[in-house]
Amino acid sequence: MSFTANCSCVIITLALATLTLTFSEGYKSYNVHIINRFCNNDKPLTVHCKSGDDDLGNHTLWRGQDYNWQFNGNFWGTTLFHCNMKRDSQERDIIVFSIADEEPLECMKTKDCFWFVNEDGFYVGNKKFDWR
Repeated sequence: MSFTANCSCVIITLALATLTLTFSEGYKSYNVHIINRFCNNDKPLTVHCKSGDDDLGNHTLWRGQDYNWQFNGNFWGTTLFHCNMKRDSQERDIIVFSIADEEPLECMKTKDCFWFVNEDGFYVGNKKFDWR
């Protein structure tokens, strides 16, 4: 086999391996939850989340309410969602999901990301154990 044919085989093999990896990682299904954990229920939490492809609109959460959505990662492995969260005079924009993050959130491994918002800030977590 000639050098050119060998190089072509190697390039095709690498391209197929890259596509396989991209499809297996990029198209996984994920869930993100934003949960209002404020103690006081006098004012709601307003949440507006979007990605480069989707604008999920405004959602009003009272204490204990959960806004959540499900999505698949994109082909390029660059899916990113950020949310603007506002309550009274407090407002913050945070990245709640990034597939390309160098230090991915633990919840990305389980495919369920839970964000808890309360008086002193934003917490991220996921279920570790069932009761049984």
